[in-house]
Amino acid sequence: MQERRYGLWQGRKVLFIGDSLTAKRIYPEVVKDILGIETFYHCKGGASLKSMVDGDNGIGGDYDNETDASGVLRPLTASDVAGMDLVVLYGGYNNRNLDIGEAGDLYRADGTGQKTIAGFMQYAINRIYEELYAANNMTCRLLVVTVDCAGRYPWVQVDGRGETTPGTGRTLEAMANVQKAVAERNAIPCCDLFHNSGINEH
Repeated sequence: MQERRYGLWQGRKVLFIGDSLTAKRIYPEVVKDILGIETFYHCKGGASLKSMVDGDNGIGGDYDNETDASGVLRPLTASDVAGMDLVVLYGGYNNRNLDIGEAGDLYRADGTGQKTIAGFMQYAINRIYEELYAANNMTCRLLVVTVDCAGRYPWVQVDGRGETTPGTGRTLEAMANVQKAVAERNAIPCCDLFHNSGINEH
């Protein structure tokens, strides 16, 4: 068996932030095998874009060993991002019933602003940068990964091209498009899974 030769990412530290697709630890470990990175996780099944960075109980919520034992996700902290070379933000599926919005929307910590996919994407990006600043780790890169074109699930009766609520325009493709637009507005690289992954509604 030929020894794998890794490239420039060998040994680099990558933090994966996300929902169940990240919490299963399948795709990050494939990336680890390909690139030779070290993988770190801040994720939980069912997490929204906001809870990925603010925790299940919010930034000011109660967190202790008991909540940890019951699987409560803590807020993202400076210690989570300290020393990281890359942070990957991959989520949105659990926000699919929100209005899409547009790049420039912003949800704010006090509950004001736009409660849209775009608004929560910008909020999550801002929160990640807050913690990177606090960790004095501004050489770390950020990568946004869009949702893909999922098939139907027992709890979601439409595929990735269908509207979650008829007449609203809320599709996974619309979500992916606005995630890409928000990333571009922030000069952040984006991996567009919806259009480029080979995953489709089938």
